[in-house]
Amino acid sequence: MKNNGNNARVPRGKMWRNILLILGAVALIASYIADIRDPHPGTETQDNRLFVEQAHKDGSQTLHARVTRVADGDTVYIKDDEGKEARVRLLGIDAPESKQAYGVQSAEHLKRNLRDAEYHVQVIYRGRDQYGRIIGKLVADGKDLNLDQIKTGNAWVYKNYLRDLQPGDKKLYLNAEENARTKRIGLWADPNPQNPRDWRREHPRN
Repeated sequence: MKNNGNNARVPRGKMWRNILLILGAVALIASYIADIRDPHPGTETQDNRLFVEQAHKDGSQTLHARVTRVADGDTVYIKDDEGKEARVRLLGIDAPESKQAYGVQSAEHLKRNLRDAEYHVQVIYRGRDQYGRIIGKLVADGKDLNLDQIKTGNAWVYKNYLRDLQPGDKKLYLNAEENARTKRIGLWADPNPQNPRDWRREHPRN
């Protein structure tokens, strides 16, 4: 009997997700090794002041801090000079969740940028959300890490919150996503990547 091979064919979308999950596992192991070498990044400074705040005339504020840990590709933690942690949600972007395809790679890319800057960051923000999170732009060595996550295909533009972005940033973020999507960079290598918002709806927290 002639076998046309249809039974052995793997859907292309599923194949890409399997590849991304394998790459995510490799990235997670690499991150674990890096954490062993530096288990407590960003916990020491010469004057022990990890969290310095400046106010600006336009109503925004800038925190000069060090990151203590990365939760995922759009959320980090910083620690103040009293040892209290503050959670920072990167404004205007939505990265894949940790258990979602490409979630590990997204978080690892953010970690690499932070390691390059020795975990020193500026957080430019205007306020907090209903969960007490600081919502702002993360800047390290002059680089907008929110924008970089989008440019490298490690996050979507969070279109529900475009109104909170500065006009210049809004255009940059949207153009960066379009470019990454067109060139199939990062998560866009998957022919049909799932928006993190939709993934959260399908996987509600208990």
